[in-house]
Amino acid sequence: DEVAHAEPIEEAVRIELKDEEEYSSAAVLFNDYPYAIERDSVIAELLAPIQATVGEVASIENTFYGRLADELESALEFNYNLTLVRLSGKASSELEMRGIPYQADDGTHYLILPFYSHRESHSILKDFLNDYSQGATLEGLNIGLTSLAGRSIDDDKLLQEVTVAYNLAKERGKFSIISYDDSLVL
Repeated sequence: DEVAHAEPIEEAVRIELKDEEEYSSAAVLFNDYPYAIERDSVIAELLAPIQATVGEVASIENTFYGRLADELESALEFNYNLTLVRLSGKASSELEMRGIPYQADDGTHYLILPFYSHRESHSILKDFLNDYSQGATLEGLNIGLTSLAGRSIDDDKLLQEVTVAYNLAKERGKFSIISYDDSLVL
């Protein structure tokens, strides 16, 4: 068995605080350490620099279609409501606080409303449409919406449904809202 001997130093240790810019020097190397350190010893392993590791980074696709797929997957997995809205114009700041607004690559305005049922979403959007129509712009505002309503469907089907509802709202006139009802589909 080896026994390590340490001899006390009679000198007082003096520590000087340095300004922050003085700390930019390199780390202490084994050769510069005040005590002899044998290579491959336990202390050498403890003082050795840690190898940098490259971690995996999961990239998040921040596009409308990527976000819709992620939100839909989450809603189906955790069994909560989700409503998809298509608007002919930009959503108000109040609507943006309730959901996730996106402008698709083709310029179409969407709003993803996680946790909102079909009835809640329709009520919120109806109030928004009434307020919007009071300012009566020449363009008007058309809104189409669809909800999961306990169904298990994919994002393409949800987009088809909201497009049908939106197109019907456009046919109806300047200020209209149409909800897609899957129970009416034959």
